[in-house]
Amino acid sequence: MLRKYFFIPLLFFSHCLCFQLSGTNKNLLSDPHDKKQWEKEPLLEQVEEPTTCGEAPRPYYVTLRHIEGHGVGYNQGYTTLEGFFRTPNLDTWVPFLDLRYHFFNNGKPAANAGLGLRYLATSRIWGINGYYDYRKTNHQHYNQISIGLESLGNIWDFRINGYLPVGKKTSGLFHARFEEFKNHYLYIRGKQEFVMKGANAEVGAHVNRYKNAPLYFALGPYYLEGQGKAAWGGEVRASADLFGYFRLEASTSYDNVFKWIGQGQISLVIPFGKEKQIQSKKGHSCRDQLILAKRAIQRVDRYEIIPVDRKRKNSVAIDPLTGKPYIFWFVNNESHSDGTFESPFPTLQLAQNASSPNDVIYVFPGDGTDTGMNAGISLQNGQQLLGAGLAYSFPTQFGTIGVPAQAIGKPSIANINGNVVTVTDNNYIAGCNINGGSATGIIASNILSGLVIDNNIILASTGRLIDITGSGPVRLTNNQCMLTVSFQAIRCTISGGPMNAYVNGNTISNGGSYGIGFNYTSGSASSLTISNNVIQAAFEGIFVGMPGTVSIDQNRLLGSSYGIGFNLTSSSTGSYTVSNNSMDTIGIAAIYINSGGIGTHIDIFDNSINQVGNAVSGGVFTGSCLSITQNQISNYTSGINLSFNSPSCFIDIEANTFTSNVGFGVQIASSTAGANNCVRCINNNCPTGSGYQFTASNGAVMNLEPTSSNIGTVTTSGTSPVNAGTCSCQN
Repeated sequence: MLRKYFFIPLLFFSHCLCFQLSGTNKNLLSDPHDKKQWEKEPLLEQVEEPTTCGEAPRPYYVTLRHIEGHGVGYNQGYTTLEGFFRTPNLDTWVPFLDLRYHFFNNGKPAANAGLGLRYLATSRIWGINGYYDYRKTNHQHYNQISIGLESLGNIWDFRINGYLPVGKKTSGLFHARFEEFKNHYLYIRGKQEFVMKGANAEVGAHVNRYKNAPLYFALGPYYLEGQGKAAWGGEVRASADLFGYFRLEASTSYDNVFKWIGQGQISLVIPFGKEKQIQSKKGHSCRDQLILAKRAIQRVDRYEIIPVDRKRKNSVAIDPLTGKPYIFWFVNNESHSDGTFESPFPTLQLAQNASSPNDVIYVFPGDGTDTGMNAGISLQNGQQLLGAGLAYSFPTQFGTIGVPAQAIGKPSIANINGNVVTVTDNNYIAGCNINGGSATGIIASNILSGLVIDNNIILASTGRLIDITGSGPVRLTNNQCMLTVSFQAIRCTISGGPMNAYVNGNTISNGGSYGIGFNYTSGSASSLTISNNVIQAAFEGIFVGMPGTVSIDQNRLLGSSYGIGFNLTSSSTGSYTVSNNSMDTIGIAAIYINSGGIGTHIDIFDNSINQVGNAVSGGVFTGSCLSITQNQISNYTSGINLSFNSPSCFIDIEANTFTSNVGFGVQIASSTAGANNCVRCINNNCPTGSGYQFTASNGAVMNLEPTSSNIGTVTTSGTSPVNAGTCSCQN
């Protein structure tokens, strides 16, 4: 039976063959027994197989593409420049080089460099590849290596890739902020970025129904893991190649970490290199060889961007200066325990005894009294004394962290037996209500590395509020200082080195002596800035007796005998600036100058001076240069009243406005024998009838350059003629 059915198609195929032959050679089929005719015309001509199958794709191409939408492990699109290079000869073994550079929308780069080898079998390509990947984010550089296997065919593709990060796998903490106090420590909460290792697999299908727009569909699972997070998911994508030069692709994926993701991509492909003919191979159809030639230059599909994720993390704050955690000792006079945040010490002395250098003593207002905090405190090197009612900033391993206030109000600290706060070196005192009584509120005897006193209320009856001796940087800011009877409110004595001081934003009231005073005993020239303070002192607002660079700017001084005083010896050389200050109701002199030697330069400009005895008075020493310009002086007894105490000095008085005066606007006298002094007094606005007075005696000579549109009366005695020449500073 089987034989019967087997011979039926055989007979049919033979019949068709005879029919085809009859149409091909009628003479042969008309007389099959004609031997001569058979020999003359063979039955079939032998056809040679072709030696080539057609042209292979160009061996190299450059692709410019852009992908938009966030992806697995990244949250924005990027642009890519890619180069793919295989060997020109399409043999059985085809090595290739793949280079890609990516530029994210935020400007951060990423890159891939890969080598691969593809083997062209009868109907499929088998390949292996290895890549080095790089990515830079806002917080870290990441690196990884990967390996991939692929099998590419006429319709179906299969691939699998594995990814392994190398080098640093996590970033530092960023977006860091204060989290909590716990035990004796400050905790920071922030985000940390980390890289993920993993693998993905994919099966793809080519649909070649449309010649100029072949389609490709692929799907597969992926797995990523890092820092305890694991992402299982899958991806589906589809693409179309348009005329071999453009490529459109869309993809979507989902996993339990990154959730739903959608992306779109457009590519411009530029092939180049010489096109070569594909040689036919025995046992290989040309159709398969042409398809394999296209697959041999197909892009390696893989995760080209290193995936990163973020997590929240708490860390103990580290002091960058010591490299160790900050240690806090908490004090609250309503507590009864061991100095932790949860249970603070009841007294300040317990914190002093338990603490070590560089620790923080953090004090709560408690019941509002100085109970438990009335025995004073002696700080150790590097310690901080902080009231809980203020916000603070701490430098940490993650940058500066702001700590909000933990209470309302300032704790009261006193000492019934002496000084309240005794400072050693490099201390920070803030947020406290310090009552010095008859002793000193804050005393420092040997500052070397620095001192900060900020935002305190400091009171005393007869003692000094702040008394500092030494060198090193000093910052006195935003304090309210009130002294009711005598002594200085703030006294700083420079000894042993330069004291670079910054005094800003303080409110000072002193019923006895001066408000802010800087003296000098030894050491090198210092730098001093006194600005934005409000000072009311019975005797003198600001006193300066030191060499160096001094700026007194934008202060308000009122109700004193003297506003600002300079007591500079012949060795106290430097540069001194008094500008933009407001001085009101000053009894004797708003600015008093007893200036120093060669190299001393004092600039007084843009000040508002009202209701004073003398606006500017004093004497000028040898080689000094004094400039008084653009000041508004009103309601004075004498505007500018100066005398030369030695030869070779220079005074420039220019563009000042004098109103509502009693005496002269400008009075200059020189009484040193042999002196040859110079005064430049021009363009001032003086009231009519009371302008300038210049006097030289005892053989002194005064060179004048006075001109003005309104100078009032000019009186000269023993001087050289008015407009004798142009004066210039000698130093």
